[in-house]
This record gives sequence, structure tokens and C-alpha cells, in this order.
Amino acid sequence: MAPLGASVAPLGPPWLPSVAPLGASVAPLGPPWLPSGPPWLPSGLRGSPRGLRGSPSWLPSGLRGSPRGLRGSPRASVAPLGASVAPLGPPWLRSGPPWLPSVAPLRGSPRGLRGSPRASVAPLGASVAPSGPPCRKPEEVVRRYAERIKVVPDEDCTICMERLLSSSGYEGVVHQKALKPELVGRLGRCGHMFHLLCLVAMYTNGNQDGSLQCPSCKAIYGEKTGTQPPGMMEYHLIPHRLPGYHDNKTIRIVYHIPSGIQTPEHPNPGKKFSARGFPRHCYLPDNEKGRKVLKLLIAAWDRRLIFTIGTSSTTGEGDTVVWNEIHHKTESGSNQTGHGYPDPNYLDNVLRELTAQGVVLTP
Repeated sequence: MAPLGASVAPLGPPWLPSVAPLGASVAPLGPPWLPSGPPWLPSGLRGSPRGLRGSPSWLPSGLRGSPRGLRGSPRASVAPLGASVAPLGPPWLRSGPPWLPSVAPLRGSPRGLRGSPRASVAPLGASVAPSGPPCRKPEEVVRRYAERIKVVPDEDCTICMERLLSSSGYEGVVHQKALKPELVGRLGRCGHMFHLLCLVAMYTNGNQDGSLQCPSCKAIYGEKTGTQPPGMMEYHLIPHRLPGYHDNKTIRIVYHIPSGIQTPEHPNPGKKFSARGFPRHCYLPDNEKGRKVLKLLIAAWDRRLIFTIGTSSTTGEGDTVVWNEIHHKTESGSNQTGHGYPDPNYLDNVLRELTAQGVVLTP
């Protein structure tokens, strides 16, 4: 054992970096346009305050830089910055992995909205009441969006494939005292007609979120929600130019979803699901159309439409978190795999995909 005050040679192989003393200034690594640490680490752990790049001025104050948080608790609020907040969720979510330094003010700090999977967007410091699952009965939802018709055309019901002039194919399968199997209704906006009992059966087999989607033209009535598992969404600007957008900075979106247990809305309730490749980084140009896409992606995240649990199209793995028909660009420097830039049609294509999910900007 060396005497007190003696110089001690560092341990370990020479290629391991030395540990700077507490309070020492540490130069950031990498090129200057890269943040000095992944955006999901608290600023106190990244070695330099160059991590999150602030927020674009065009975002509403409640959206700027605020992570769209971990969901799962039945009650949630957005705490003011600096407030003391009791940690939510299981210990492995609230405290961080054991290999993080034990910095009490940072580990367990609130990471965005935690609670209702459909929490609304609110400014920092505002309380958000969870909307909770709709309390409407299936027949009430159907009657809200479909009007009963008296003159029935001689054509097929595209749900049960029986003629509209005959009874629903779900007669005896779906029991609804309020709806007779021969009743036919017309959806208000698109005008497509179905047995009312068939619409009830279709709704009952879905998410039962209070919305209805026409099986013929995919028009959405109400606000559609998905089955995305709990996670967090973050977004910020970086001074990087995407190929094809050399005059614009870049919006970087970071999604975090941990593995977990499937709930009754998922394919195999009670079974574990995996979450491969997280955090996932996605990129948009910081121009007018890119900002519009970001706002819609925030709304889609709140409605749990970005991801779902299913089978991976690339690996074939089942019971894993997969994209849910809203394409993202995950490459920032090339388009070698088709998931990057330049792609002059991407923004228009993703806007159409969002519209197909019922996510549009309201005036």
C-alpha cells in the first residue's frame, strides 16, 4: 500500500481514458456540430452544456423542447422546472440504470408527461388530466356516426359480405337488443352503407376508443388511437444540413420505448415484448413543411399511433415494437437504405400517411 500523499499509477490498460477530477473542465469530443452526449441524458451527465439545442421558435410554448413522456400511471401532471417530483413508475424507470453516476438531483428528474396514454399537450407547469378510456357503448358510437336508412339498396355489406337486404352475418354472434340484425346505416361523411350490427361487431373487435373507421374508404370518424406501448418522445434542433436541404437546419426526433409486458389491447396479453433499436433517431428538415410534419407526429405520438407491437418485417421477430405505417427517416447523411435523404417526396408522403391515420391540423 502506498503511503499517504504518494503518486499512484493509473490502473487498467493504457487505452482506457483517464478520469478527470471533479470540477475539472472536459473538452467535448467529436465534430462541433454533434451534441456532446445523447439527448436523453440529463445535461449534468453529458460533460458540456451543448446537448439539447433549445427549441425552434415556431413551436407553441408548451411543445418547445418538452419530451413527450413516459406513460402508464393513471394520474399525471407536468411539473414546473426545478420542482420536486415524486418518481413515477417502477424503480428501473425512475432512477436510471445502475451504471449512471449517483447524482441525486438528476436521476429521477421528471422526463416529460407520465400518465394517460392520451394526455393532451399543455405548457410546462400546467396540470394535465388524463382523458381515460371512452365510456361510450359500441351501439352508441355506431349511432353517432351512422344514420339508419329506410330504403336499402340491393348490394353487399362489405363487412359480413351478406346482402344489405338480408340480415347481418353477425346475427347470433353479436347480441345487441337495441339493434335488429336487418337494420342498415350510412356513414355520415363518406356515405358507405353497412348493417348496423356489422359496424358494432367491427368496433367491438378494435380498440374501442370512441372512433370508427370506414372499412371501404378508411375514412375516420372521431379521434383514432393506437396501441403504442409506454415511452418517451424528444425533439430538438441540430446545426446539421440534410442532403437536399442545405439551407435548413435539422429537427432531430428521439423515441425511447423500453421492453415490457403486453396489455389486453396487444396481440398476446401478459407476454413480454421486446423493444429493439431504441433510442431511435429520426430527422426532418427545419422548414415550413418539416415543422408541420413534426407537429402532426407529436399529435400521432399522443394518440399512440407511431409504434405498435407486432412482427418485425426485417428480422421476423414477433412480439416486438414495430413502426405503425407512419414512415420516418432514420439516416441523416445518406439514403443508402431508403431511410434517409435526399428524398423530395418524403414530406408529402408522410403527410398522406398521417392523414390516413386521422391526424390532421385543425384550424
